Formats: sequence, structure tokens, C-alpha cells
Amino acid sequence: MQANLKNNSILEETELSYSRFFGHDGRKMNLERSRVTHCRFEGVNLDESRFGRATIQDTTFSNNSFRKANFVDNTIRNSLFANNSLEETDFSRSRIESTGFDGSKLHDATFENAILSRISFRNANLHGIAHLPRSCHEFTFVGADLSGLDMKNFNLVRAKLDHVKLQGADLSGANLTRAELDGASAGALLNPSAAANKAQIEALKRKLEHLQGLKDDAAAEEFASDTSLG
Repeated sequence: MQANLKNNSILEETELSYSRFFGHDGRKMNLERSRVTHCRFEGVNLDESRFGRATIQDTTFSNNSFRKANFVDNTIRNSLFANNSLEETDFSRSRIESTGFDGSKLHDATFENAILSRISFRNANLHGIAHLPRSCHEFTFVGADLSGLDMKNFNLVRAKLDHVKLQGADLSGANLTRAELDGASAGALLNPSAAANKAQIEALKRKLEHLQGLKDDAAAEEFASDTSLG
């Protein structure tokens, strides 16, 4: 079913299912405490909309604008936010599972006290994102821009970090066991105060050799010394 949206629409506690919304101006729409399942939102302006305490499942949001939208206390499962503008969007205290934010802009978005699992940020821009949970076990960040992020003591076990941008990021003490880093743009990948153990350091050196031009063991040792990771 195709449906129309208007700005300032009040749809609190509404059940939306198997519907498609596209190309509308839905700014400041109120969908608080609603249930949204098996829907598609395409090219919709949803700036400053309110989805507080909503349940969103099996739904795709593509090429929408959600600037300053409120997703506080949401439950979001098996959904996709693809190529959206999510600047200053608030996902605080939400539980988000098996969901992708691929290609989206998340400047100054916040996930304070949110619980995230099986998340993809493929090709997303996370510059300035706030309160990203420290447990990012098996998250996908392939091609993402993580420049300048504070990721101290993050759990990045088995995370996919191929081709990410990490200039200025602080990964002090981050657990990168079995993380994939092929083609990552290292920059300041490892903060001088990083509290990684020796095994992690050796694994990281091997993964970053081709990026830093470290062709032999001597150069690798020099790189480890320069980053003061001991």
C-alpha cells in the first residue's frame, strides 16, 4: 500500500504495516509508541520527527532525511537505514538488533545507553557520533569514516574494519582480536597510550604492513616503537 505523509502529522500509537511512503514532506511527524513493520520509506523528509518508544521491524528507510529526529527508547530489529541523513538524531536507550546504517551520515547522532547487536555501518560517516556503545563485537564498519572517534577500550573482536578511515581516532586499549583491517587508512590508528597486549600488537603490525610500507621485520619494529604501544 502506498501512503501519504504530511508535516506535523500525528500518528501516535499507529500500526503501520506493508506500506510504502515516498517523496513526501513528513517533517515533525509524530509516530511515538507506534508499530512499524514491513514498510518502506523512500526520499521522505522526516526531520525532527518523533518515533519515541516505537517498535520498528523488517522496515527499510532509504534516502530519507532524519535530522534531529527522536528514536529514543525504540526497539528496532531487522531493518535498514540506507543512505539517510541522520545528523543529530537521538537513538538513546534504544535496543537495535540486526540493523544496518549503511551509507548514512550520522554526524553528532547519539546512542547513549543504547544496546546494539549485529549492526552494520558499512560506508557510513560516523564523524562526531556520540556514545557509541563500547561493545562492537562483530560489527561491520567496512568503508566507514571513523575519523576522530573516541573508541578507547572498545570491544572490536571480529569487527570488520576493512577500508575504514581512522585518522585521529583513539583506539587506546581497544580489543582488535581477529578484527579485519585490510585496506584501512591508518592515520592515528593506535593512540600512544594504547594498552594492547603483545599478541594484539603483532597481529596489527602484520595487518598494516602493506599500508605503512613496512616490508621487513626491522621496519615493523620501528613502527611499533614509534607508536609506543608497549
